[in-house]
Amino acid sequence: MSLRLLVVAILMIPASVFACLWDQDTLEMERQKVPSALEVITGKFLRHSDTYYHWRIKDRESRVDELNIDASLKTDLAVAYFKLGDIERAIEIQLEVDAKHPGQYETYANLATFYIESGQYDEGIKFVEKAMEINADAHFGRAIYQKLLAMYLKLRTEEGGGELQLPLNRKDSKMNIVKFRDYIGVTEPVDEELQDWDVYITTFHSFVSFYFNHHGEGYKSTDAIMGMVGILRFADHTSPIFLEAIGDLLSKDGFEGEQRLAARAYLKASYGVTDEAVKAEYQKLAQDILHSQVFGENRNDNAAKLADIAKVFAVELIESAEFFKEITEHEKGWVARDLDLDGEFKKVYLSEPEIKHRSGSGSRGALSESRSRMRWIVIVGLSSIVLVIAGRRFVIRAKRNQSTSVD
Repeated sequence: MSLRLLVVAILMIPASVFACLWDQDTLEMERQKVPSALEVITGKFLRHSDTYYHWRIKDRESRVDELNIDASLKTDLAVAYFKLGDIERAIEIQLEVDAKHPGQYETYANLATFYIESGQYDEGIKFVEKAMEINADAHFGRAIYQKLLAMYLKLRTEEGGGELQLPLNRKDSKMNIVKFRDYIGVTEPVDEELQDWDVYITTFHSFVSFYFNHHGEGYKSTDAIMGMVGILRFADHTSPIFLEAIGDLLSKDGFEGEQRLAARAYLKASYGVTDEAVKAEYQKLAQDILHSQVFGENRNDNAAKLADIAKVFAVELIESAEFFKEITEHEKGWVARDLDLDGEFKKVYLSEPEIKHRSGSGSRGALSESRSRMRWIVIVGLSSIVLVIAGRRFVIRAKRNQSTSVD
């Protein structure tokens, strides 16, 4: 290699070798196909505090005359009880809405969510199907994935002898293809030569993809992921069950950005359980789906890759917590001043927030610093080679000149 080419190679190192690491393009790569997935996993999205939901209950119940005739006000009340953890009361109120105002999509969609969260999967499936009969495309088609999640959770509960055991991932879970098709509602008989085959339902992703393939509709991973993003936004975004489900969908998408998001989802699920064995299994799921994201000797070390992601994720979670703390403080202040929280919230929060790229601070700063050190080690090493080559050329030329002058 000529001296000039070697110098060019050195100058190109920061732009090429390190571009696949944690740089300013990383978050954009992660958002390419699944916008808002990062925010919903971290929890940085527009949502209310418990203070707000206590205010909403007091506000709606004080409007007794309106409450008896306005279905939306009573639905607001049901959702407030649900958000505060009183699912039985939420179901009771929403059923009252259905009795007076039957056939509303919002009623059935809410009841589906309430029943699924309470572990009453058959009831949840019944109401999500009612919602789909009215509007199957509402909320970007979220309802079908809510139904599939309920069916998947019901299956795992049956496999666990009536208990839902975490993680839901099962390497040995299988079902005869005829039984599976009956379970998902396929009426056409399977080909005779396939009747003894088994369907391996290892993850939520496999359940969803088999469902669509056997219904002849074809599985679209991005639709499924965005459906789960919608479910997480409305239900409990900290639930290990829902986080594992979106992690399963992301990890099978085949793109590095989605795999890093999946690792975050599994990590977040591990933070939400107390059983150390379950925590370790979730962290192993996060580790196993990572690919070439670490430079040099750690390129094939998934544990190192996960450690890097965990550091960045920790900073993202802090950012999310600070954002939600701001919302909570606003809502407490509005209550103290006896303001209309619905109106004030709309004035302040007009658009969804995003996780920010940051450099030179916190964990991201530590990452940048270590990467910078690695870059300079490589540059200095190659520069030394250039100096050695240049020195040898100087000595050779000097000897030649000396020989010429002697002649």
